[in-house]
Amino acid sequence: MKNYRKKQRILVTGGTGFIGKHLFDRLKKEGHQVEIFDLKRGDDLRDPKQVDKAIKGRDVVFHLAAIADLNVSRKNPRENTDINITGTVNVANACWRHRAALNYASTCCVYGNQKKHPV
Repeated sequence: MKNYRKKQRILVTGGTGFIGKHLFDRLKKEGHQVEIFDLKRGDDLRDPKQVDKAIKGRDVVFHLAAIADLNVSRKNPRENTDINITGTVNVANACWRHRAALNYASTCCVYGNQKKHPV
């Protein structure tokens, strides 16, 4: 039987985080060409040129990078906005320009401390 799955060129933003590392390992194991874009490696979502360069030539982007810690967000709301919102806009725009599929993940922290389940 012919293998119907095309090996893809993939970028994982936030690829050094818990979920990102596991996703990276799984995609590599499946034979895809995978790269990581992460602040811990000196990459910056706030720099549209860096983001554009990283996404150029990719088939798929898994966007996991964000400041998810609410305590950090409270201390630095401007940085939080720049990374989480402007950074995501930079990723989305670059995906659109380069025709890369965008898979976006969020965090349960967006719901805050609810007494009832939000869904």
